[in-house]
Amino acid sequence: MDITILDTNIRRFALFLFCFFNIAIDSFAQDLPILKKSFKNAFAYTKDNQLIVSTGNIKRHWTWTGKGFSTSQINDSNEVYTLSNSSDADWDLGDLGNGKVVSIVAFRDDDENFTSEHLAVEAEIEYNSLMIKYVIWAYPNAKGLRTQLWLKKRKGKVLNSDLTKPGISEALTLKDKPEQVIAFGYHAGLKADDRPYEILAEEEITENGTSNITNGLIVRNKNEGLVLVKESQKHTHMQSELETGGFKRQNNFISVYGLGLKSEDITSDRYIFCWANWMILFN
Repeated sequence: MDITILDTNIRRFALFLFCFFNIAIDSFAQDLPILKKSFKNAFAYTKDNQLIVSTGNIKRHWTWTGKGFSTSQINDSNEVYTLSNSSDADWDLGDLGNGKVVSIVAFRDDDENFTSEHLAVEAEIEYNSLMIKYVIWAYPNAKGLRTQLWLKKRKGKVLNSDLTKPGISEALTLKDKPEQVIAFGYHAGLKADDRPYEILAEEEITENGTSNITNGLIVRNKNEGLVLVKESQKHTHMQSELETGGFKRQNNFISVYGLGLKSEDITSDRYIFCWANWMILFN
């Protein structure tokens, strides 16, 4: 074989590999838009493919994976509470494919006077058929953060009918195996309810258990831990209609499911919100 032809083919193949892997790396390790904002003691900034948001008391780190934002660490000044998630994102809406961060902004907000002033962070993500707006609220000096998914269909695209399954909107990998995981919440019903229920529900979640009648979760290790609160209305007759969801525990992995909407609720003319989640540290 002509050595010149062989050498040329090797060079072409090497160039192909170089281009392929650079495209793949660019997709999965996209550097985020530059962000550096603060409000009082709360602040948010990006560094490479990392998003960091702090209240001044606690800090949460996210990594952009190419498919979503995945929590890599939650900590305060004394303790690290979570490790990097093994999942591609803190949410799971089925197979959305790769995404692209279109923008990240942060600003002072009070939700049109419905809450006290805080630093709001909004990241807009574009997938093949869906747009996600991931919203984070950081209240100065608070011991926790609020996160929320907003969804919008891309114009001319068709959504999968099972888009909201499993419908996970929050996921955390605990650093240590918890001593106790207690689910709690206010559970409402009708006055003439034929199903007995307790107004204040409480149950322990075992190592691989779930709870779908509560909207709060206490994860405890000795005198410290974290609390998850899901902004969903629990109702004896409307759990499926309201997609109220619940909590799932798999060893050290905790997920919150139930979006409060279904695929047919998502349109292309505006964003529609899912149930928000609060994460609060205590010690």
